Amino acid sequence: MAQDLDDMVRRGQGNSPRAQNLARQLAYKLHQLKNSIQGALVDRVVEDFCDITSPLNQFTEAVLAPEGTPGREANFTDKAGNLQNFSKRAAKTARLVAAGSGGNKKLAEALMGSAAQVESLTPQLINAGRIRMSYPDNKAADEHFENLRQQYADSVARMRSLADQTTNPAKFIQASGKVELSKIKVVFRFNFFTWLML
Repeated sequence: MAQDLDDMVRRGQGNSPRAQNLARQLAYKLHQLKNSIQGALVDRVVEDFCDITSPLNQFTEAVLAPEGTPGREANFTDKAGNLQNFSKRAAKTARLVAAGSGGNKKLAEALMGSAAQVESLTPQLINAGRIRMSYPDNKAADEHFENLRQQYADSVARMRSLADQTTNPAKFIQASGKVELSKIKVVFRFNFFTWLML
């Protein structure tokens, strides 16, 4: 379609009814593409930022597990991996949102900075957690872990807030409803099948 329009313009037929019709069709297709991309981005924001506290809370629980707890090390490794994966995905989503921020350079830069900060803090937090877990009675290790944990939580919350500011509110609410509805369906199915098994 674009090639046909380009050919018509080169032949001097850019103002013809056929060329104008092609231009309208092309504009419509571009608008549809833009809406599809924005919809996918909103879905990803909702999915990735729906629950920003669980990965950190689960990691913190693993760090604070008392010595001698069965599977303590494996649980720590698992929760550290979950935190790392969450951080990577959330930061990637923030960068995608920044790229599609609609020309708001200040907001895009803030999102990029938040994403970089979360990625930078994650390995530091995991390392501090490992030290805290190894030396549970060391006050300095405990304070260092708590400081990094709070910085991380604040950074993730800021990143989500910035992503929310960039996201189309109507599409965000619509996508959020889909996520919540799907969660409700899963919980209902689980509870229903549990009830049937009684």
